[in-house]
Amino acid sequence: MQDERDRRIAELTEEVAALRSIVAELRAQVEELKAKVGQNSSNSSRPPSSDAPADRDARRGKQPTGRPRGGQPGHKAWKRTLLPPEKVTRTQDCYPERCRRRGCGKLLPRRSNGEPLHHQVVEVPAIKPDVTDYLLRSVACDGGKVTRAVYRPACREGCAGHD
Repeated sequence: MQDERDRRIAELTEEVAALRSIVAELRAQVEELKAKVGQNSSNSSRPPSSDAPADRDARRGKQPTGRPRGGQPGHKAWKRTLLPPEKVTRTQDCYPERCRRRGCGKLLPRRSNGEPLHHQVVEVPAIKPDVTDYLLRSVACDGGKVTRAVYRPACREGCAGHD
C-alpha cells in the first residue's frame, strides 16, 4: 500500500514538473507575442506606413471629432470632370444581365431607362522606344585600304538619344 502511494506521488511529481515546464514555455511565448503586437514604427525598424491609422492619429495628437470621414454635409462636391465626346476614343455600352432584386434574377432586355451614368477610364499607352540600328559599313578601296563609315550628324554617340 505504501509502495503504491509512493509510486503515485512520484508520478504526480513528474507530471507537475512537466506541466511547470510547459507553463514556463507558454509564458515566454505570450511575452514574445505581446512585444510583437506592441511594435510600431517608433519602437522597431518598421516603416511609419505600417502603423495602424489609429496609431498614426495618436502620434499626431489628433483627437477623433465624432464626424464621419470624407466630405461633410454642405461641403461643395469635388468631382473629376468628364472628357468631351471628341476626346473619347471609344464608347462601350454596358447593360446589366440580370435583375439584382433579391430573389428575382430574371434576364433583362437590352434597352435603357433614361440617361446613362458615365464612367470614363483613361488608359496611358505603353511607351515604346524608337530604335534605329546604324550599320557602319566597311568598304575596301582598289588600293587595299579598308574604310569604315563615320557617324552622321543624325547618329549619336552612345546608346540613348533625345530630341
